[in-house]
Order: sequence, then structure tokens, then C-alpha cells
Amino acid sequence: MKTSRIPKLMIMVLGLMLVCGLVAAQAADSGGVIRDYDIIVPPPQDHAFREGMKHWEKCMRDHGSSQAIYAYDAETGDQSRYAFLVPHASWAEIDQHTAAGKACRDTFVRSVLPHFAGGVSAILQVNGKATYDPDNASPTTPLWWVSEYRIKPGKYHEFLGIAHAFAAAAAKTGWEVHFTGYEVMGGGKGSPQFLLAFPNKSWAEVGMKPNPSTRKMMGGVYGKAAAAALFHKLFHVIRDQWSSIWSYDKELSSVPAKAQ
Repeated sequence: MKTSRIPKLMIMVLGLMLVCGLVAAQAADSGGVIRDYDIIVPPPQDHAFREGMKHWEKCMRDHGSSQAIYAYDAETGDQSRYAFLVPHASWAEIDQHTAAGKACRDTFVRSVLPHFAGGVSAILQVNGKATYDPDNASPTTPLWWVSEYRIKPGKYHEFLGIAHAFAAAAAKTGWEVHFTGYEVMGGGKGSPQFLLAFPNKSWAEVGMKPNPSTRKMMGGVYGKAAAAALFHKLFHVIRDQWSSIWSYDKELSSVPAKAQ
């Protein structure tokens, strides 16, 4: 599996949070923040939800919004989920409200809000030291493998140290696997605390095993004994870990030309 940037999302009230928070912004970099929404749409409501989102996004564009919204479909796990990433250049930018958001508020409430059943939301911020993304993978990459982590109490800084060592080794060896590390902020009870997002251009690429393997790559940089110690430490600081695959949904995304 090859990989690099972005990743799994969450929401509890996509509605007014998304409408009021929209402002002009380009794709977030390591200095930016990303509003991350993962919502649940019951299958009978799926068509109405999709049409409502397209109608609302058109309203936003017609009223001058240049906010990028990246949409993703769940390919694994509960496939009634959608993920939406809304990048902002800074925390302060989230405070801003646009005329488009106000003008299209009723459209969202009428055309979108009735068709999803809830979900979760979080804010993501890139951790540059836990990232190896030499190609600067686009959010529009077709497939994303996202690994999510919950860390044992008091062990978060130890986990980050291991993540930083992993990214440093990947950079030193020019590893074929690319990835972006995201710290999860304000995700709520049960939320992951950290994400690794790996970009893939195809399902064939998703299924490829990296050469060298993760352990061999780490061993080549730090030595077998030190690499084994890092993996042992990782096992003892992680409380829970799971992964999912998401596909980019071009039809439900709203990406200004300058953000592509």
C-alpha cells in the first residue's frame, strides 16, 4: 500500500456549523486547520441528501463563496458515512462568516439537514514532524487509507516521538510510502487522537505491500534492535487502533480552481 495526505472525518451538527463557518480559504497546509465532518446518511435518504448538497453548494458559489469542501465516501466499515473536509488557513479564519453562508442558510436547512441522521466532527491539524509527503498529495487523490489511533493516558508525547521517528526514517530512505500525520482536536468522547492518512491512486496501489517493509525500513535507519524497541514501545502506548478506506467524491466536492 502506498500513501500520503488527508483523511477520516466526523460531525454531529454539520448543519449550522458548516454554514456559518464557511470562508474563503485554500487547502490547509501545516499552518492551517481543517474542519472534519463524518456524517451518516440513511440509504433511503441518500439521493435526496446528494441532491440537496449539490443545490446548497451551487447556492454558495452563486453568492461568491470560494471555500473549498472536499467530500469522501466510506469504502469500508459503515458505508452510509460521508466525510467532508473544510480547510482554513488559521484558527482565526473559522470565526469569519460570509455573505454566502447567510444567503444560503435556509437552503441548507431545507435541502440538506433533513436527510442526514447525525455523526461526529473534529478539527485536524497537520503535524509536520509526523509527515512524509514529498509529492504534496492533493486532497482529490482517488483513495485514502486512514489509520486512526487512541493513546493511553499520559502516553501521547511518547506516541508522537515514535511517529516523528517513523517519518524521519521514511524521509531519510526516500520510502515509497507517503503519509500525513494529523493531530485530532476536540473530537469528543471516543474520538481518535491522531490520524495517519495515506494517498493511493488506485485499488491496485492500495493492495501493494511496501518494499522495503515498514520494519525493514526502520531497521535500516536505526538498526534492528532500536527499531524493534520502537515497535515494542508503540504497542504499549496505543490504547486502540483501526483503519478505514475513503474514496474522493468529486460530485459532492466544491473546489475552486485556485485550490486544485
